[in-house]
Amino acid sequence: MVEEGVGKMSDKAWGMLKHMRKQIFGHPAPYVVVRGAALSIGVDPEGSECDGLVDELLQAGYIRTYPSPSLTAHGLYRLTHQGIAASRETAAEGGYPHSTAGEAQTGVRRPWWRREC
Repeated sequence: MVEEGVGKMSDKAWGMLKHMRKQIFGHPAPYVVVRGAALSIGVDPEGSECDGLVDELLQAGYIRTYPSPSLTAHGLYRLTHQGIAASRETAAEGGYPHSTAGEAQTGVRRPWWRREC
């Protein structure tokens, strides 16, 4: 378990948060898909363990439900500013290998209107 100001959060929940932060990079809105985050840490996205991890992230204030209940039912959530900041702090402390320096990675494409000719 990892100590946090809000309480304790499991390492798996931190791993999901890390993956969610990667999901929003390069997108104008911080919407995340739980399925990808769960699979990235080896958790069944349809299982009760995943539900528990999502509850941890919701209770900590790191994600919130999508504005449309039907989309939230399909596993879409919004990463909060607090969640982004927490994942950055953890990365800066060496908790995860991801850092802002690594965000300019290959495979991330600019929108078509910002590409160089």
